[in-house]
Amino acid sequence: MWLILSPVNLSAGSRLGPYEIVAPIGAGGMGEVWRGRDSRIGREVAPDGTATRIEPLPPMPDPKKRFQTPALSPDGKRFAGATGQPVGGGVPGMWLYELETKRYEQLSADRGFYPQWLPDGKRLLFLDGDKAAVIDVATKQIRPIPFGRKLRGFELSPDAHALILFERTSEADIWLVTSK
Repeated sequence: MWLILSPVNLSAGSRLGPYEIVAPIGAGGMGEVWRGRDSRIGREVAPDGTATRIEPLPPMPDPKKRFQTPALSPDGKRFAGATGQPVGGGVPGMWLYELETKRYEQLSADRGFYPQWLPDGKRLLFLDGDKAAVIDVATKQIRPIPFGRKLRGFELSPDAHALILFERTSEADIWLVTSK
C-alpha cells in the first residue's frame, strides 16, 4: 500500500491528530514550532510544523493490480504509477491518481514501468520493456525514444535537458542524451 505524504499548514485553532494548535512559538531553518494542547492527556505540548498528514491510497479499480513506483506530478496534484515491474512480475500498465478527485485513470493497459514526470507536468517518461518512451497524459499517445539499444533504466537530469540511459548489457554502459 502506498501512502500520500503532504505538508500540513498549521494555524491557531486547527487540529493535528489529537493536538489542538494554540499559537506559534517560533520558526527557523528546520521548520516551525507551535504551542498545542493534547486532548488525550489534557495538557499543552509543542508539536513542530514539519508534521505530515498520512492517507492510504484507495484500492485500484482492478483488485488484481497494485499501484507501484509512484511519481508525484510537478504541481503535486497527481501520482503516476505502474501496475507491474520488469523484475518480479506483474502486468505492465500505467495509471494516474488524482489527489483532489481521489480517482484513478488508466493511461496504458499493457505498457510502462517506472514513470517519471517531465517538468511540464503533461508528459511522463517511462520504461517500455527495454526501451524508453514518453506518454502524453491528456491524449494517452505514446512516443518511443529512438536509441537502438536495450535499456535497463534511465534518469532525467534536474533541469530536464539530459537523459541518462542505462544499457542492459553491463553496469559500465551508461549513455547521456541531451536535448540541446
